[in-house]
Amino acid sequence: MDRYAGSLDADRRVRASADAVVSPVMPDAEEGDFHLTALERGLLGEALRLLADTRARALQLTVEFSRRHGVAAPDVHDFQLPTIVDLQRRLCVQEAPLAE
Repeated sequence: MDRYAGSLDADRRVRASADAVVSPVMPDAEEGDFHLTALERGLLGEALRLLADTRARALQLTVEFSRRHGVAAPDVHDFQLPTIVDLQRRLCVQEAPLAE
């Protein structure tokens, strides 16, 4: 098994274990948003930043590998980077203080 395949397999195991641990947060029916504490928002923001950094580095390495071996290179969608950025933006909107 090459390093790339092993990395993908490890990524799948991490996602599966994270899915099993995360409990759903129910949105407020009236407002339609999630209620997170400042600590939860901070942890989620840090996790998303680390995930984006890790995925961006993995994409960069995979593109370099693909070019060296003359195969088609993946794009940002293969590593779910647009989804992660969208989640980061949505989290930032929730963190913004309300104007008084």
